[in-house]
Amino acid sequence: MRKLLLPAIMVVAFTAPAFAQVNTETMAEPYPGLEGLDCIALVEKLDTTLTEVEISEELKVQILELREKGISDKTTGDEEACVTSLGAAFQLLVPVKE
Repeated sequence: MRKLLLPAIMVVAFTAPAFAQVNTETMAEPYPGLEGLDCIALVEKLDTTLTEVEISEELKVQILELREKGISDKTTGDEEACVTSLGAAFQLLVPVKE
């Protein structure tokens, strides 16, 4: 069990920054109305969207990790990083929403 846990943690740790690099401007088409929203509004919108879609547990975990990163960024005062993290979470939902 321990041999599997460490690689799984490493995969999550090394792939999370890749998701945070998503350009939030590309969110406007599949998710109209997101542009110009602040972090708190994006978190609320993400929470609402998560209750409306059926997604795998693995995808939900990735989205919730990005949500938590966004909240952490907001707490430290980095609004841009917060929006980027939450934008990445919405990008993961794009195939589900279409």
